Amino acid sequence: MDAAYGQPYGCVISFKKGIELRYLHIVYFTLGCLFAASAVATPMAWDCTVKNGGDWVTDKYLINYDPTTKEASVVDGVIYHVKNGFMPVSVKKDDGEVLALEWIVRLTVRGRSGTVRVKNSVNQKTGAYSVSAIPLGYDNIGSGHGTCARVNAPVTLE
Repeated sequence: MDAAYGQPYGCVISFKKGIELRYLHIVYFTLGCLFAASAVATPMAWDCTVKNGGDWVTDKYLINYDPTTKEASVVDGVIYHVKNGFMPVSVKKDDGEVLALEWIVRLTVRGRSGTVRVKNSVNQKTGAYSVSAIPLGYDNIGSGHGTCARVNAPVTLE
């Protein structure tokens, strides 16, 4: 029992005193954690430009990512040709600094079917971007580097 108020030690509310000062730091800490968690969990989007692409690496990538659900979608020139819009992709890493995504695109070019595996990463702090595209069954591997600008989420094609 708390001798000063005649209540058990765990009691934080007293009708005469409001929230006891000795417990106020817990309230502030809890509120701070809630606000920090809500700030981190907001959806993100990037507009990425590749400077030295080629082969299956296009010059523009648009990325949407929701850290709460761990869902991401991407569109580039190849995906747009096949899907006519964004395509859901796999999130391989999100440690708060690097977001790594991977996807597979199946397409037909000049009557021949092909599959391209794409891996990319965005440095969320610096905006550095890297991408590699591997057409399965072939020797050529396309890769490129560039930069991403954080934009309002979600980014759309309209």
